[in-house]
Amino acid sequence: LQNLSKELDQCQKKLSDYLERKRCLFPRFFFISDDELLYILGSSDPTKIQTHMLKLFANAKALKFVRGNTAVGGMASTKQETFDFKKVIKIEGKVEEWMNDVEAEMKSSLKMITKEAVFKYANEKRTDWIFDN
Repeated sequence: LQNLSKELDQCQKKLSDYLERKRCLFPRFFFISDDELLYILGSSDPTKIQTHMLKLFANAKALKFVRGNTAVGGMASTKQETFDFKKVIKIEGKVEEWMNDVEAEMKSSLKMITKEAVFKYANEKRTDWIFDN
């Protein structure tokens, strides 16, 4: 019985180390519990991450999956605001890898959308600009 307890402790330690490595590769995984992270890592369905989006990104409710759930094309907020990525992110490889790509594209796309909106502000009527942006 003591031997089984020792083996269980070793197994738990290895699992904790594994989850820590995954969290270091995608730091936003620190915002979710071990059980939630195991659920994401243990699934081959990329849409399973949807239920945890609010914990991973502030006010980001969902990813917009495209091409038969093989790519991410945008995001949606809790207020039903949406935006499309400037570049579609393919879902391939490990979840922490493509989620890093999603985060980078989110930042890049929002930066570009903001730049475009600021540029258009000087060239459009204010009411039109508000409703278009």
